[in-house]
Amino acid sequence: MSAIAKLSFRAVITVQLFFIFAWIFYYTRDYTFISQQPFNNNSIVHLNAGRAEERNKMYIYVESAKTDERNKSYTNSDSTKTEERKKTYTLLTSYFEYNYTTTTDKADGALKKCQLIPSGLVGKLKVDKTPKTMEAIEKKYETIKDGKYKPKNCTARQKVAILIPFRDRESHLRIFLNHMHTFLMKQQLEYGIYVVEQAFQMTKGLEFNRGFLFNVGYKEALRDSDYDCFVLHDVDLLPENDHNIYTCPVDQPKHLAVASEKWQYNLPYTSYFGGVSALTREQYEAVNGFSNEFFGWGGEDDDFYNRVAWSQMSVYRSINDVGRYSCTLPTNLL
Repeated sequence: MSAIAKLSFRAVITVQLFFIFAWIFYYTRDYTFISQQPFNNNSIVHLNAGRAEERNKMYIYVESAKTDERNKSYTNSDSTKTEERKKTYTLLTSYFEYNYTTTTDKADGALKKCQLIPSGLVGKLKVDKTPKTMEAIEKKYETIKDGKYKPKNCTARQKVAILIPFRDRESHLRIFLNHMHTFLMKQQLEYGIYVVEQAFQMTKGLEFNRGFLFNVGYKEALRDSDYDCFVLHDVDLLPENDHNIYTCPVDQPKHLAVASEKWQYNLPYTSYFGGVSALTREQYEAVNGFSNEFFGWGGEDDDFYNRVAWSQMSVYRSINDVGRYSCTLPTNLL
């Protein structure tokens, strides 16, 4: 091989290595799980109890403070219907028996543990997208105290925090609360609903930051109570089937919104992990939460899926008939 050929060969190898290392750096720059500090709470405020009281105690209000901190890290016929329901119930029961263990080993007092899948569930639900007043919602749910609920006749198997990133969508929130409290209570969950509102104005460079708000909600929910499971929930999505159980498998994160009206009841792409997802405390911290870098619409859920994959975890998805969600459309805005 001539000297010129050797030089050309070395140049090609050097260029290839450069692009390989550049690719590795670009795609892993935000996933340094081991060496980086976990997401902090320097840029958040404590629960605003006064504001929560103003909102009729249907949820816990959390406000994210204005901050310059953007650290990178902290998911036909009646008989036919009956058979479908039995099939769905069997599938869910089988899944929970082999993939779900509770983090609550002892019942409170003499109360027995709640059923894995409560017998009162009916499957497909009628979704009401009409915004009710907060006064009407408060009257309907008199048993809800400060956005929290626990079943009276059994001990819930997990303690669940529902985290809602929120900004200027008051009517959507009222629709959500009216639908979700019934849905969650029928599943015999001990839960709290946390509405995390972005405090700083949405200007160029400081648009809505969904991932940041989830990180805020996660930290503040743990300040408030010792939760086992965290459901990350968009305010405009309403579950259509109460067999879609809002708990967290301990072995893998769970994607709940697999068939959303927003996407014509199809999964938009195989790695989609947005809309509604559920993770245990250990799983959320293993992936180091969401990136705080995504301002504006989209991107943070794909980044979050990548974090799950890089942490050697797979995502469990509900079956389509169970994981269906209605979407509150702009026409519902008041």
